[in-house]
Amino acid sequence: LKLAADGPNRHGLTERPEMPPDQVIRHIGGRVPHHAFPHLDGLVLGAARENERGENERGGRMLETILEQYPTSEVRFQARLELGRHYLRSGGDKSKAIAHLRRLKQLKSDEKPLAGETKEMYLEALYLTGVAQFEVRNYAGSCAVLRKITRDHPNTVWANQAYYYIGMCHFAQRHWKEAIRNLSLVGTFVDPNSPTVDFVEAGRRFYVLGVQRDRVAPAVEGIQARLDATLNVNVTNTISVSGGPSSSSIATAVGVAAKGDGVLQVVGGDEMIVSYVDMNTKDGKKDVARPKKVRVVSTASLSFTVSTYESEVAAAFFGQPLYVLLRDVDLDSSAAAEKATVRVLSRYKSSQQAEGAAEPGAEGEKYRV
Repeated sequence: LKLAADGPNRHGLTERPEMPPDQVIRHIGGRVPHHAFPHLDGLVLGAARENERGENERGGRMLETILEQYPTSEVRFQARLELGRHYLRSGGDKSKAIAHLRRLKQLKSDEKPLAGETKEMYLEALYLTGVAQFEVRNYAGSCAVLRKITRDHPNTVWANQAYYYIGMCHFAQRHWKEAIRNLSLVGTFVDPNSPTVDFVEAGRRFYVLGVQRDRVAPAVEGIQARLDATLNVNVTNTISVSGGPSSSSIATAVGVAAKGDGVLQVVGGDEMIVSYVDMNTKDGKKDVARPKKVRVVSTASLSFTVSTYESEVAAAFFGQPLYVLLRDVDLDSSAAAEKATVRVLSRYKSSQQAEGAAEPGAEGEKYRV
């Protein structure tokens, strides 16, 4: 995330450059594209940096000036979004934040679907509007806005955040059941286009998310519709999990399978097959299996530890042994001891530099390994 004037004005912005007459005529009553004023993105970014440094008053004035000088430019949406963040972050007038954020509804058009950066701006504006409504204790208004995200854009990171504030709205009103239901949906976002959706981290909790539109209605009517999934790991460990109405989860651990302990044991290279039975498909078929295969992987990590290999240490002490702990389940594929090559480097300043100051014009600090 250059048309330059003689100098900046009192708000730190360059004066508005003039457009050629043909562009003025073409853009009357419409949106002015970015290429007409290529420096505007940098101005919004500069205002955002002022806000991050705590110069909220200066940053706010810069953004307001952008809106005054370029009321029809596309960059006005970025400015209004940043103003919404500004009023929320600084503890300012929440009504002003809501007024600016609501203007980003203009990004949505029936002619062109939301995509890319435009979609992110629109969803963030909806989310921040819900947050602002929550902070002024308009819980009904907050839920109405946030449910637009969870209903129309469920597979987005903003849906995760929306479920949290929907749950907190119910919590504030002492609607305990609804609070628990919505808060339990935080973290169930799955990006179907992500390449990592086919992997599960060994030793972490494993979540299964089922999306089936025709099971929503019974849940709303009060009939508990549960998601039942069967996990097969190397055909030696089979376990059933259930939850609902949309997600299930189970703890995983590295080791040999143990029956009936409620934990799914895995080793490096395992594959999980999650099987779900669709009782009624769109074309009228009954009991159709919906399998999904995921592979167990491990993100390698190195740390320093004491001799028990349980507690990590932040520093090495003279005269004391130092233990290096490697975690990489990908290499742990059997019950026998595994082998791994770990390279340890010790970097220290060269003795020549330690004896005296470097000569003028010499290179910077030198290290030996």
